[in-house]
Amino acid sequence: MLPEVQLRSISRGDVDRIGHWLESEEISYKWFGQYACGDAIHRGYDPKFMIEAPDSQWDAEFIRSDRYIYSIYANNHDHIGECQILQDGEGGAEISILVGRKDLWHLGYGTSTLISLMEKSFEEFQLQRMWVNVPSDNIPALGLFAKLGFSVEESRVICSEHESGSRQAQILAIDAMMYHSRKFGEDKPSRSTDVSSRDCVVTVTGLPGSAVDEFGAVLARRLGYRFVDDEILELTCDHLKRTPAEIEALESTLKSFWPRFFDSMVLPMEWSAAYDASHHWYPFDSGVDYASYEDTLTCEKYVKTLSKVVKKIASDGKVVISGHGSHVTTHDFIRPLNVFVTGSKLHRASRYMEEKGIDLNHKESVKMLNKADKESQAVFRRMFGCDMLDMSKYDLILNLDLVLLNEASDGIAAMVEGFKGTLDSDIFEPAVTLTS
Repeated sequence: MLPEVQLRSISRGDVDRIGHWLESEEISYKWFGQYACGDAIHRGYDPKFMIEAPDSQWDAEFIRSDRYIYSIYANNHDHIGECQILQDGEGGAEISILVGRKDLWHLGYGTSTLISLMEKSFEEFQLQRMWVNVPSDNIPALGLFAKLGFSVEESRVICSEHESGSRQAQILAIDAMMYHSRKFGEDKPSRSTDVSSRDCVVTVTGLPGSAVDEFGAVLARRLGYRFVDDEILELTCDHLKRTPAEIEALESTLKSFWPRFFDSMVLPMEWSAAYDASHHWYPFDSGVDYASYEDTLTCEKYVKTLSKVVKKIASDGKVVISGHGSHVTTHDFIRPLNVFVTGSKLHRASRYMEEKGIDLNHKESVKMLNKADKESQAVFRRMFGCDMLDMSKYDLILNLDLVLLNEASDGIAAMVEGFKGTLDSDIFEPAVTLTS
C-alpha cells in the first residue's frame, strides 16, 4: 500500500531544508525534472536567497497562476520534499519532484507524490498534458513514470562536459485521455458527456483486398470527416524515431513462427518486463548492460506507441480511421462505430492483385490472397491479442461485392446521424450485416 502524502503551501522553513538537501549531489541527482552540469540548482528560485526575501518578493515567487510549488509532507515524517507544476500556457505543464529525505527513498513516496500531481493537473487544473525530464540512466525513475502511464516522447542532451561527455535525458509525457482511461480501468471505460465523442469516430477494418482504404475515403467525404490511414504509421515512426522499413521488418517477424523463433534467439526478453509492477524499486543486475537494449524496437513498444497515436487521432473527433487495430484500441475511452469491410474471395483476390500490380490467374491469385489473409490475421493477433475476425468487436459488417461505395456511405451517414443524443443506450448492438 502506498504511503499518504500532502501537498502544502511552501514555508520559509521548507525552503531552508530544500537548500540543505540540494547541497548533496546524490540528492540533487534525484530531482526528477531538474538536471544540470556542475553545481546543483533549483528551478524557479534560489533557496538561500528566498529565505530572507521580503514578503512582497516571496508572494511574487510563490503565488503565481502559471507555476505551482508545493511542499511534500508525509504522515509521521513532516516535510520530506518539494514538487512543481509549471504550465506552458497551451494546456500542458512540466512537473518536477524531489524527495529530500534519503531514508524515505524507495518506499513509495515519489509514486504517491506523482499521483497527487496528476490529480491536481488533470482534475483540478483541467490540463491536457503533463511531462517530465528523467536522465536516461535512471532506470528506476523511468520505470516509475512508465508504470503510471507516461511514455517516452524524445531524448535530449542535458549538458555537455569536456571530461565526462554529455548527459542524456528522456522526456516522458502523459495526456488527460490516457490518465482518465487508466484511472477508470481498462474494463471500466469513462463515458464522455459530449455527444460529439460518440458520433464522430468511425473505424474501418478488413482483410487484404477488401477495399478498406477506398471505402474509408469515400465515407469520410460523405460525413465531412477526416480520413486517416498512412498518417498513423508516419506519426508512429516519428515517436519511435524509426523508419517505415524498420516497422515493416518488425511486422514481418510476426507473420509466422520461425521468424519470431530466430528473433528470440538474438534478442532478450522485453527488458522492461524486469521492472516490477508494484511501487517498490528493484535493482537491475549490474552485470547486464540494459542500456544497450533501451533503443531496441520491440513489438510491445511498437503497439504501445501505435495505440497512443490512434487514441490521439480519435480524441480529435470527426474522423474515419482505417485499420491499425483502431477498433480495439479506442474502446477504453470512446465508443466508435466499428465497421468490418469484406467481400468474396473472387472479388478480394482481384482487388489484391490490382493493388500489388500482379497479373495472375484465378487459382494463383486466390492462393496468394489466402497467404496474405493468414499473415494479416497472425500479425493482428500477436500485436493486439485478439482475432481480427472476431465479429463481436464490430458494429457493422459491410459486404462491398454488391453494394456501391456511395450507397454504403449514405447508409452509414444516416446511422451516425441517428446516434446523436443516444449516449446512455448501447446503440451499436446487435451487429448489422449490410448487403444489397
